Amino acid sequence: MNKTYRISENTEYVVSEDLTKEYPEKKYRTYTATTATDPKPVIIKEMDEKRAGIYLALAGIKNRHIAKTQSVHKIDGSSQEPLYIAITECVGHSDENGVAPTLSHYVKKHGPLDTNTALRFALQICDALICVHKENIIHRDLKPDNIMVSEETDDRLACLKLIDFGVSDSAEDPYKNTFIKTSIEDVGTAGYTPHDRWITPRWDIYSLGCILNFMLTGHTPDMHIYSDSWEIRNIIEHCTDEYSARYADAKKLYKEVSHAARIGLWDRIPILRSIPGYRTHTFWKAAIATICYALLIYLGLDIIRHRGLDAQFFIFTLCWFFLPVMIAFDPFYLRYRIKPLRAIRHNTRLFIILQAIGLIFSLFILPNILLALLIN
Repeated sequence: MNKTYRISENTEYVVSEDLTKEYPEKKYRTYTATTATDPKPVIIKEMDEKRAGIYLALAGIKNRHIAKTQSVHKIDGSSQEPLYIAITECVGHSDENGVAPTLSHYVKKHGPLDTNTALRFALQICDALICVHKENIIHRDLKPDNIMVSEETDDRLACLKLIDFGVSDSAEDPYKNTFIKTSIEDVGTAGYTPHDRWITPRWDIYSLGCILNFMLTGHTPDMHIYSDSWEIRNIIEHCTDEYSARYADAKKLYKEVSHAARIGLWDRIPILRSIPGYRTHTFWKAAIATICYALLIYLGLDIIRHRGLDAQFFIFTLCWFFLPVMIAFDPFYLRYRIKPLRAIRHNTRLFIILQAIGLIFSLFILPNILLALLIN
């Protein structure tokens, strides 16, 4: 193949391989190429003006989990529509052809990953999405084939790199529901693409939930959803839920995945993962929770000291405090562990109504019943 791209007087890229040769209908091609002075291959991706703007924004992002965009150039073509190319990093690997395997190939070769590896890989993808979404870029085709497994290490684990923003789109403010529709409506890959009407970070979060399930099972959630851990399954379901019930942004998802991966010290202590105030990793919430629990213990001891060892009254006092907390905050994740509640939580309005009824009962009706029992 003799196709070349002259970028400047001294720089000319010679195409080595057409990576889109299996898709002759594609308008824009993707190649590997080298220069006479540098044998290290790069990826050359053809695109329109809109995608060129996205790749220009990517060139300013420095994140080890995103394949680096070196430069973007306008090519003088014969057609009326201008042609642009982006020169990006070719993720290397010391295998037969020198190119890193995709995550899809990696899972097929090694089988489903253990939970720790899968969760830490998901954290790497989350880290990339946080940077990408900060630049108002939505990938829209996040899948295992668009994630490379490089030989670089990240905390003694293979380093993933996100590639191929060929159908990505940009939003004016993706953290609100404002968006710019692309002229390409039929994008993405079956099994990894949501049926959303809005182009927001929730689009990529849906795809990441499917990828996490694929890493753990070798299948997408619509074929076989992971069920060995209720905590991880909840994350996958929360990612792939209806648009309004999905994680709003990658930062929230990162926090949930890091909890499940037991990254922090608090996450390694089971009791702290269940007590309201401590499980969020937020200092001010933990401080307030500590004060509340200290006051609760003080009041309980005071009751025992002045009333004698009236254990029944003490137990009822604790129940009046913890029952509303259980209903309002669900510190033990009962809504995810009990199957009927798992179904109800998808109906947001019904769930809120049931919570309100439970709170009214626990705050106003139950105390009167318990007091009547104590008096008698």
